Amino acid sequence: QSELCQDCRNKEKRKIKERTLGSYVDGHKYLATKCSEIRQDARRTIEESKREKVCAYCHNHEFDDILEVHHLKGILESDRNATIGEINHEDNLVWLCPNHHKMLEMGLIKLE
Repeated sequence: QSELCQDCRNKEKRKIKERTLGSYVDGHKYLATKCSEIRQDARRTIEESKREKVCAYCHNHEFDDILEVHHLKGILESDRNATIGEINHEDNLVWLCPNHHKMLEMGLIKLE
């Protein structure tokens, strides 16, 4: 597998942001694999942002090393014509510790 130069990596990152959700999921039976690229881009987006890396629920820095990215509006809740750039916009992403991420997705807690 060849390594890409920084310019080529940046071009690849921009390409994913221009694709639509439909181009990833339409006609595919197993969405977990298809959504993994979208999740990787989401992580890159929030890591490159100026946002503090801390759980948005408990604000406890004890879990900073294992934080997960959560989409406020879920990937599959988006319109098929939405671009990955729209879905992974910084305003739609938050850091959560694993416990609060699971609890939020189960509806046990809510973010304010």
